[in-house]
Amino acid sequence: MVKKNHSITTKTTLKPIADRMTKDYGIYPLLNPHLVPSIFNACQYWVLHFNRTNTWCSLLSEHDIIKSIYYFDMIIYYKSLYGNPLNEQLGCVYYTQLVNSVDNYLNGSSIMVADLKNGHAHTMFAILTTLDCAKVRRVLNFEQLLIPGCESEYCEWSTFKKILGNKIGCDFNKLCKNP
Repeated sequence: MVKKNHSITTKTTLKPIADRMTKDYGIYPLLNPHLVPSIFNACQYWVLHFNRTNTWCSLLSEHDIIKSIYYFDMIIYYKSLYGNPLNEQLGCVYYTQLVNSVDNYLNGSSIMVADLKNGHAHTMFAILTTLDCAKVRRVLNFEQLLIPGCESEYCEWSTFKKILGNKIGCDFNKLCKNP
C-alpha cells in the first residue's frame, strides 16, 4: 500500500515539477522526478543555515515548494501515520512498557516512576498514531494536545489505561507475523 501511494504521489507532485524544470532550464536528459526531493532539501538547507534563497530555491517556484511539502507530508502519512493500518498498532509495545513501569511504581515494586523511551519524530508518530491523536504536527511543534478521551491535559491514570484498552499487552512478534 505504501509503495503504491508513493508512486501515485510521485506522479502527481514530483513529475510535474521535474517536467517544468526540464523545460525551463533545458535539462537533457530529462530530470528524474526522484531528484526533486533532494533539490527541495538542499533549498531548505541553504535557507536554514545561510538564510539564502538564491541557490537551490531559485530552481523551484512557489508552487513547486508547496507541492514538495505536500509530497513529504504524504510520505510521512503513509509510512508513519494513518495511511497504513499497522501504524495505529506500532505504539503498543511502547505503551505496554510505559503502563507496566508506572503500575510497578504505583504498587511499590519499583523506584522508577516511568520508563519513557522516545525522542525522534518517527517514534513520536507511532506513539501518537496509536493514541489516535490526529493532530500529530501540533505535538511536534510542542503545543499541548488533549489526549482523546481525557478531560484535561492531566489525565487520570485509570482513564488513560482505559483509553489505551487493547493497545497495551500486545505481542509485537505476532502483530508483525514474525516467526
